[in-house]
Amino acid sequence: EFPYKHILGARVTFDDLKGLDSNLHNGLIWYLENKLDDIYEFTDEIDGEVYDLQANGRNIVVTEANKKEFVDLKAANKMTTAIEKQLNEFVKGFHDLVPQEVISILSHEDLKLLTSGTPPTDGK
Repeated sequence: EFPYKHILGARVTFDDLKGLDSNLHNGLIWYLENKLDDIYEFTDEIDGEVYDLQANGRNIVVTEANKKEFVDLKAANKMTTAIEKQLNEFVKGFHDLVPQEVISILSHEDLKLLTSGTPPTDGK
C-alpha cells in the first residue's frame, strides 16, 4: 500500500510496513508487546551506515515511554528515508505519465485498484 500513498502524497503508517517487510513489522510488534531493557537507541542501519531516526537519536535510549514513537519512526524510515532516492524517481516517473491533478481525488486503495486490477475470483 505504501507506494500508492507516496504517489498521492499521503502519510505512510506503521501498518503499511506489513506489506513491505513482514519480518520487520513483526519484530517491531515484539518491541511494542515486550518490556525493553533500554538497550536500543533511536537509530537505524541502512547498508552498514547508522542513521539517527530523530535529532541526536544516538543519544536517546528507547524506553517503555517512547517505544511507540521509536517503532513509528523505524517503520517510516524503512518506507521513506531508506529508499528516498528510488522512491522520488518512481513517483516522478509515475507523475510524468499520470499528472497529480488527475489522481488527486483518489484514495490509495482506488489507485491500487486502477493500476493493478483485481485478482481473479475463480482461482485461475
